[in-house]
Amino acid sequence: MEKKVKVSITKSLFDGHIEENLVFPFPQQKEEEKEILEELLKSWNRFSKEKINPSRMDEEGRIPENIIKEMANLGFLGISIPEEYGGAGLSQWANCQVMEALAVTDASLATFFGAHLSLCSKGILYHGTEEQKKKFLPLLTGGEKIGAYALTEASAGSDPSSIKTSAKTTEDGKYYILNGTKQFITNGGYKGIYLVFARTEDDKITGFIVPGDSEGLTVSKEEKKMGIKASSTSEIVLDNVKVPSENMLGDKGHGMRIALEILDWGRLGLAAGCTGGAKALTRMASEYASQRVQFGSPISNFELIKKKIAHMAFLSYAMESMVYLTASISENPDFDFSLESSICKTFCSEGLWEIANEALQIAGGYGYIEEYPYEKVVRDARINTIFEGTNEIQRMFISLYGIKEIGDYLKRLGKALQSPFSSLGVIKDFALKEVKKRISKEKIEGISNVLKRERKILEDYVHELGLRAEGIIKKYGKKIVEREYIQERLSDIAIYLYGMLATLSRTDTLIKTKGKEACRHEINLCKAFFFHARKHIRHRLSYLERNIDKTWSSISDWVVENKAPYRFFL
Repeated sequence: MEKKVKVSITKSLFDGHIEENLVFPFPQQKEEEKEILEELLKSWNRFSKEKINPSRMDEEGRIPENIIKEMANLGFLGISIPEEYGGAGLSQWANCQVMEALAVTDASLATFFGAHLSLCSKGILYHGTEEQKKKFLPLLTGGEKIGAYALTEASAGSDPSSIKTSAKTTEDGKYYILNGTKQFITNGGYKGIYLVFARTEDDKITGFIVPGDSEGLTVSKEEKKMGIKASSTSEIVLDNVKVPSENMLGDKGHGMRIALEILDWGRLGLAAGCTGGAKALTRMASEYASQRVQFGSPISNFELIKKKIAHMAFLSYAMESMVYLTASISENPDFDFSLESSICKTFCSEGLWEIANEALQIAGGYGYIEEYPYEKVVRDARINTIFEGTNEIQRMFISLYGIKEIGDYLKRLGKALQSPFSSLGVIKDFALKEVKKRISKEKIEGISNVLKRERKILEDYVHELGLRAEGIIKKYGKKIVEREYIQERLSDIAIYLYGMLATLSRTDTLIKTKGKEACRHEINLCKAFFFHARKHIRHRLSYLERNIDKTWSSISDWVVENKAPYRFFL
């Protein structure tokens, strides 16, 4: 039976196509869920203002037990886990809203929550057996056990396929014996429930659910970090740890696929946390600017400060639009949201970093002092472009996975041309597709007139990406894997197009719901983001063919070979 191909919004963009029916109108959260979550978040906000001191948590390097207990009491630790396993049974949309709220309170709390729910609990929910779900998920949703995801090793960071942790079966086949060391494990110090990925005797990677109290499992050290200091980040040593065979996660040898699919949820959650932080910083910076008086006027009146606040606002709007569009499609089994989660992770982590920098700059000297929140925010924000897969790796994945189906199609065409009389259907299909792609563009129907210019910009660039992506595959073939400069440009174009699509859909839906006059601010945010995105896309397109890539490589090679001397001139 042929495997059904899942629909991907971003893959379609690479092919010059817009999945209009998946994006328009912009999805909405169910009213019943919205009311439930609103009450939960009100309770959390009261608790956090009265009981949580982020600075003290940062100094002490830990999350107090009463905070984790309150998160469990509110149902946060299982917010998107079905009720039959002890969870609240809410949507991924709600999951992202909780992540936002926690990130606004403290980035360490969001990190803790993401590893616990998105990586561990969701991993068991989507890949575990019914027995495993019944056994482990209630412990996790109730906070009796804290979840962790153990994939990274010293020699396997961005390349998880090179892990060395071993898993060997006992003679009776009832157990696996795990040996190895896992590094940089978030929540590792809680010794709760770990999802561990190891290499079996047949050299295949397999996942295991490993209780933290297993004999031979030790936490060797807690890492001292630049930011998110209250979260636990530790090294885990597995010394002949005996794991029952029924604790295998998914099928034997499928661990790499499972590990990467779990990370899709983690990246989306991370993007939501970044979005919450970005919106909070925008509010904080704008309030400060309105109160800080220089030269007899609030600095919010100065154009260079206005520019910064506007930049923070439209980036936050785009981030939020991208996250919740992705959250809505993530729960539909017919959709592949792996590219979209990578796009959200990349765009939102970099967006938060930009916004944190701008907020600190607006605060001036005060922003650099520990007494004020900006310094801590910048330290905390820096990790987001690194963990859950560095943004460099995300860009490679976005471009290579995005063009894969085009490459496969062209490969089939190449084979068909070798025997044209027996493959007329493939050749005819290609000819019709080529004619259509060259002479016509995708049209988005029914968009509000106030956004017609933005609609056309999006249509034009989607068309351009489809043509250029196919041309690049024809030019480089398999060697495109080695052309990372090209991959980065392609992925950046796709990232901005997805952001355009999400903001256009959201703004158009708001206009049709509330009316144009009531949405004047959102229209401005959309138009400003399009102006920003268009500039970046034009830049990437112009350097796809004409560039100085060889010069960059030459400079880098010289610096590496000459040990990066500090004096370049005699």
